[in-house]
Amino acid sequence: MEQEIYLKSDRGIEIHTYINSADQKSGLLVFAHSFKGEANEDGRFEKLAKLLESIYVSSIRMEFPGSINSLEDDSTYSLSNCLADMEVCTSYMLDNYDIDTKHLALLGYSMGGRLVSLFNMKHPEFKTMVLWAPCCKIFELSDSFLEQPLVSLKKQADEKGYIDFYDIYNDKNTVFPKEFVADLLDGRIEEFIKFNGNILIIHGDKDTTVPLEESKKLYDSLQNCEDKKLKIIKGADHGFGLWDQRIEDSEELIMSSFDYLKKHI
Repeated sequence: MEQEIYLKSDRGIEIHTYINSADQKSGLLVFAHSFKGEANEDGRFEKLAKLLESIYVSSIRMEFPGSINSLEDDSTYSLSNCLADMEVCTSYMLDNYDIDTKHLALLGYSMGGRLVSLFNMKHPEFKTMVLWAPCCKIFELSDSFLEQPLVSLKKQADEKGYIDFYDIYNDKNTVFPKEFVADLLDGRIEEFIKFNGNILIIHGDKDTTVPLEESKKLYDSLQNCEDKKLKIIKGADHGFGLWDQRIEDSEELIMSSFDYLKKHI
């Protein structure tokens, strides 16, 4: 059964969420959408949630600050706030549903992949992860994020207390909090290579937003996993069919994720 509900964030704002619950004791999957994405990821998260419900896996997906259905704008978007919202949503599921805590999983797309990796370091009880084209590189000040030098973004954050960010997805400037660039430069992500559970990384070989090489590097770094797999979708870019009408890419993405999750949760 799917429900659309609002949960109170630590910031006192309601988080728009979608819950798919099984009618018996179940595993749990927590979704994290992409930067400037939304909780359904154009129906792909929603479809996967319904498939998982059919095999008695409950799930929750949420709108992060600044997404189209969020009650907050980009001025509160930071990885720290997204992680805080994931904490609220996960606690709600564990407190209100009959969840088998031996079968917990995370799925993140792009920046959502970074979020679930950070979340897992605090919650190692989540033994299974699926990452779609994850943004899991170790950022240096000399790097750029979506074509904008981090050194200039950090300078703005230090001088103005906020970031005037050019949003290439919507062709407009938007304001992000100073914490956004600080979170990107936070080196904790390197600790994720100690992950020792099950992980599936899916990436398109035509991705120019998050290059495939980043997932290959992450895959090679994960030496302690019980079961790890890197799946490369030929011809897919970062949108996995959404941007170029290759619907088959999204179908392969969903079904590969479902098959892996079915095996582990």
